[in-house]
Amino acid sequence: MAGLSLFLLCPRIFIVAKADPRIASTVDSVRTYSDRFIDLPLDSIAVLVTHMDNVTWSKDQLRKAIDDNLGIDAVVFSGYNKLSRVIILMATSLTQAHTT
Repeated sequence: MAGLSLFLLCPRIFIVAKADPRIASTVDSVRTYSDRFIDLPLDSIAVLVTHMDNVTWSKDQLRKAIDDNLGIDAVVFSGYNKLSRVIILMATSLTQAHTT
């Protein structure tokens, strides 16, 4: 029952992936874990990409690649200079948008 309560409070599962110099490798990293949740609706899955300060491609390029390849459109990005409270606010806003 505790698991259900937690899911109701935060109805998204976040897959955390490290940004790779190649977008395709980052998408493959997300795919490795998203395939494990195949029975869940895609709108209950979100992605948190870390190490964004180490790549040259844009957030929009990766967001499009993840959506096109995996059907996941909720993506949050993190880098060395991004404050943890900002990441939490972004993740929370995705969760709130999902529940309304």
